[in-house]
Amino acid sequence: MRSLPSPHRGSAAPEQGPSDEALPAPANAGPKRDWSASLDLIHEATAAIRISEERAAELEQELERTVARALERATALEAQVAAAQSRADLAERRADEAEEWLARLHDAVVEGFTRRAPAEEANPAKVATP
Repeated sequence: MRSLPSPHRGSAAPEQGPSDEALPAPANAGPKRDWSASLDLIHEATAAIRISEERAAELEQELERTVARALERATALEAQVAAAQSRADLAERRADEAEEWLARLHDAVVEGFTRRAPAEEANPAKVATP
């Protein structure tokens, strides 16, 4: 390996150390590793992680928008249900009133068109009802 000149040594030429080829390989050294391939895999993995995180962030934003729309829709539906309930209550009150008037009208028609015996017509209060 070559060393850079040191400002403390002066302007002498850099020292030459033994080259990597001249050094004997240690006895337990395995096959030479391809570190560039490992670095490439690390770069690919970090890119995949980054893309996954970006997609997760996009999905979270979409989820927030969907939840907001669902809450707005739920609020609108609750208002519609309340309005429908109010209309149903009003319609029920009107139906009850109509039934009451219909019963009165029926009673008046039955009373007005029912034939009475001659004794009843002369003195309707004295006639006993069975």
